[in-house]
Amino acid sequence: MKVLILSGTTERLDDVVGWLKDTGATVIHDRLWRKAMERIQVDAALDLVMIMAGSDSDVEMKILRSVRMDHR
Repeated sequence: MKVLILSGTTERLDDVVGWLKDTGATVIHDRLWRKAMERIQVDAALDLVMIMAGSDSDVEMKILRSVRMDHR
């Protein structure tokens, strides 16, 4: 499984990444939403996109709308 995590903060990130890697997942972490969007559009092997919510809800909503509209 290939997982993309979008998180502007590192709070609890190590715990989440460690847990995912323990399950055998490949984890990619992006801090910037534009970089994450590029990855989502290009990498068809992504199985899961996780957004670690922060104070900038507009960014999270843009990603959620984009992923929801992607029929892959």
